[in-house]
Amino acid sequence: MSPARISVERLAGDPGGIDTAAAWIHAEWSAFSGRTLEETRARFANEVPEAGLPITLAAYVDGEIAGIASLRARDSADWDAAAQPWLCNVFVAPGWRRRGVAEALCLACEAAAAQLGYPSIHLASIAPEGSLYERIGYRIYAWRTRHGERFALMRKSRADKTGKTQ
Repeated sequence: MSPARISVERLAGDPGGIDTAAAWIHAEWSAFSGRTLEETRARFANEVPEAGLPITLAAYVDGEIAGIASLRARDSADWDAAAQPWLCNVFVAPGWRRRGVAEALCLACEAAAAQLGYPSIHLASIAPEGSLYERIGYRIYAWRTRHGERFALMRKSRADKTGKTQ
């Protein structure tokens, strides 16, 4: 069952949300990124809304932070130096999963990228087939290996919803 109302807003104005988001991302991906909790928190806290990228959005349900997603010039790994921007830090709290929160966050990040003039958006995923990303139009364009794991590089273009470049 979907939540009644998902509100997606910039995380930068919510100090408590920044702490929650930093804890989520640190617990989930610190081994991959190599960042401390404090470094992760600073990445969210130091975003300047007027500066363009990076942008971190938070999904709220009934005033409770339910998930986050970031749009950044680069992901934690430099997967494809020519590609910008990257959808990353997509995380939904366990109690809110499978309720439309991640999709709302991804679509809001896509809208932000479009507003900034980017023709496409990229991401890296270890489980691309049958994923939310594939369902909402991201397509695999390359594969990379990092730390012994295989990652699909995926892209979604505004011009071609299949993710293929034209």
